Amino acid sequence: MVSLEPLGPFRVPSRIGIVSKVRYNIHMTDPQKQKRRWFQYSLRTLLAVVTVSALLLSWLVVKIEEYNRRQGTLLAIDKLGGYCFFDPTSGEFDLVQLSDTKVTDGDLEKLKWLGQIRRLNLRNTNITDVGLGHLERLTRLEWLLLANTRVTDAGLESLKRLRKLTTLDVRDTKVSDRGLTKFQQTVPNCIVHH
Repeated sequence: MVSLEPLGPFRVPSRIGIVSKVRYNIHMTDPQKQKRRWFQYSLRTLLAVVTVSALLLSWLVVKIEEYNRRQGTLLAIDKLGGYCFFDPTSGEFDLVQLSDTKVTDGDLEKLKWLGQIRRLNLRNTNITDVGLGHLERLTRLEWLLLANTRVTDAGLESLKRLRKLTTLDVRDTKVSDRGLTKFQQTVPNCIVHH
């Protein structure tokens, strides 16, 4: 239904003179037929857009933080005199070489930011059982060299979660035959050099 309301007189110039006319405003009485403006949204739509935007931004911040931590770990490895090999086909680090460096137990905690490492060389370092506890998260580790370190039987306990471990070198360490037997019962496919 349409209603007409006078808005007031206005003058329109013409060739003959000024003619007085009355303007009318047309109002739609049916609220569903009113035309919406372009940037007019419901509160629900606005909330949904803000929520999705916040989730995307938080995901982006997490990825940037992971990248920064990964880069920081790579710089720390470089400063220690070690190096890494990256496998572009798997997108993971194949080898982290830290042998004959001054790596500490605390430095091993940073390795988790490199993702899943397949091979890790820690020969001739001062790594202890505490440092091996940080390696529990590297579940894809296949090759671990710990020769001439300060590792004991207690350190092997933390390596039991590494089910994919195929090679372990513990020569010149304080690991006993009893500790090795117990370890090999848990990880039977691992070849241990002692």
